[in-house]
Amino acid sequence: MPGAQNTKFRTFTISVLGRTLEHLGNQLYKRREPAIAELIANCWDAHSSNVWIQVPLEEEYSTETSEISIEDDGCGMSEDNVQDNYLVVGRNRRAEADTEESDSADVTKEKTTRAVMGRKGIGKLAGFGMAKQMIIRTWKDGESTEFTMDCVLLKNKQNKADEVPLQGRIDPYNETSKPSGTIIRLRQLKHKTPIDIKKLKESLARRFSRKTRGEMKIYINGAPLGEPTLDLEFAFPEKSYDSDCPAGEQFHEEEIIPGGPKVLYRYAFHKGVIPQSEMRGFTIYARGKTAQAPPFFFNIEGKASGQHGTKYLTGDIEADFIDSSDDDESDIISTDRQEIDWDSEGVIDFKKWGEELSRRLLREWAARKGEKFEETVLQNPALGERITSLDPASQRDLKKHLKTISQSNPDSEDSLRLADSLVTVYEFEQFHNLTTELDAIGDDPEKMTEFLDYLSRWGALESRAILTIIKGRLDLIQKFETMLVNNAPETAPNVGTDNLHDLIGRFPWILNPDWEIFSEEKKVSTQLREWHYEDIREEDKRLRYDFLAIANDAEMVVIEIKRPEHALTIDDAQRAEKYRDRLSSAHSDIRICIVCGKIALNKQDAENWKNRKDGEILHWATVVQRTKKRYEHYRAVLEKDIKHPDFAGKKAEVAKTRTILHPGSAYRDKTERAKGVGPSKP
Repeated sequence: MPGAQNTKFRTFTISVLGRTLEHLGNQLYKRREPAIAELIANCWDAHSSNVWIQVPLEEEYSTETSEISIEDDGCGMSEDNVQDNYLVVGRNRRAEADTEESDSADVTKEKTTRAVMGRKGIGKLAGFGMAKQMIIRTWKDGESTEFTMDCVLLKNKQNKADEVPLQGRIDPYNETSKPSGTIIRLRQLKHKTPIDIKKLKESLARRFSRKTRGEMKIYINGAPLGEPTLDLEFAFPEKSYDSDCPAGEQFHEEEIIPGGPKVLYRYAFHKGVIPQSEMRGFTIYARGKTAQAPPFFFNIEGKASGQHGTKYLTGDIEADFIDSSDDDESDIISTDRQEIDWDSEGVIDFKKWGEELSRRLLREWAARKGEKFEETVLQNPALGERITSLDPASQRDLKKHLKTISQSNPDSEDSLRLADSLVTVYEFEQFHNLTTELDAIGDDPEKMTEFLDYLSRWGALESRAILTIIKGRLDLIQKFETMLVNNAPETAPNVGTDNLHDLIGRFPWILNPDWEIFSEEKKVSTQLREWHYEDIREEDKRLRYDFLAIANDAEMVVIEIKRPEHALTIDDAQRAEKYRDRLSSAHSDIRICIVCGKIALNKQDAENWKNRKDGEILHWATVVQRTKKRYEHYRAVLEKDIKHPDFAGKKAEVAKTRTILHPGSAYRDKTERAKGVGPSKP
């Protein structure tokens, strides 16, 4: 450290309106990964070759004493650069990149051709999303400048603008190994939980393109940031995910529209489900940094064929054209670099291209999995011989259904059990009527799995067993109806007491056969922690939902149940909304379902709920009616009521199925056509 005689002091100033700086840091960078990524982007713009990130280890973490630091070997800043450029919030760095006003204009090293990542001039505040205090030390040309920004001192009264003084220190700097650079130390950390270092590495590797990480090495606690670990089944281009793949061969070039902008992309299919959601789908890069965060499939995943492939597909797209200009008006990327404005005219063709690419790749995944699974089943000694002994028409239909099974859970041993159930359905004539239900399921892998799993798990591959199950469900529906008539309690007041919560917990198909209960009676705070959400409020510890169900890949449902005689109030409805709102902090697609016997809402509130797309209020009577309808038409068969129309309908359906399956033709002559179409319900 140089002597005091070589040190000088300077008062820097920064303009502050109210609590603007604190709010910018807090609101735009709540999560640590994007906040650190924003500070790394500043290192890139400073022409750094290396960035060193130090984060506290889990066992050493303390909000009061721990420190996060980001250091680079970039161009550094002089004391005038600090005042005239760095402390100007909202400065458009790109517009100044080639002028003498830029803080990197007089870089001592040879000036690079890097595209500037920064644009809005507020990324420097990202540290305030993690800490209350930022200590900045920067050096160049033999001189070091250090100052502190403290969010407590940067607050002004509401709507009051002022120049806030920042005391700085300028010292001689003689270290030759790092002639220029900057280090930012974050102190008085805000998050109560330690940083998940593994997750941080995965996130940063996904937030910066491979090209960027090739030109600027990133180190976390001394270890270089490498490629995410992936067990790939297929990659395009073939070697694009190899660590030694040359930069020019990592992507395939594709033209979006004739004469229009071009993008670079690569993709791969993982052998199993990709465990990290951030590794699924596409990341879209502009200027080497995330513009659209993963998992992203151009919003087609809920409607595309082979949608289960979203858990297996990973890819990168470089689209520099979406961030090619310097003016603020054309900026279509959110400040935290999480999302592109897809309604913007400039990306309409890009969006169409991406939608088609995503659909094609999901179809490709489904075809690959289907072919691989079919080959596995046919080569299985216990199954292959049984399949080849079936008639050609049954073999053809069975193979089609095998492809559907493969999309649901292609890599588990359970798939072979489901395949065994499927083969058995075709082997026994008494089950030929079930092929009608298989055809009705079509290519929906979830319903196919549910159907075959239902048959297999309950040992229902004998007609008597199937009817026993249906009888059991009808009896349960009758018990359910009796409990409602007797105003059964929502939860058990005493041990052994019948209650609605336990009945639904044991038999969730009563509410909706398409829902799968994810968890029950859990505090919102506990659920948020399990989803790795860190901004837990005190109120979350007092909120406890009844059930949380999975409706499909993207959507979850908060379920609240009330006893039959309880009249639903606006407080009840708002409480359910509060559960949904807080859980939505960590899971974007959650809706509400409230089940009750009576409603005490005013006319306007009731109408509002009726028109909501993100929630519904169901009467218990509606639930009973809907569930009974699903199984009641089997009762005539159970009771051997041969005079009942339902019994005759099932008998006729079996006869028709056998007539079609034996000759192998579905042809109807004029007499058959005159009889009209067959029954539509199973």
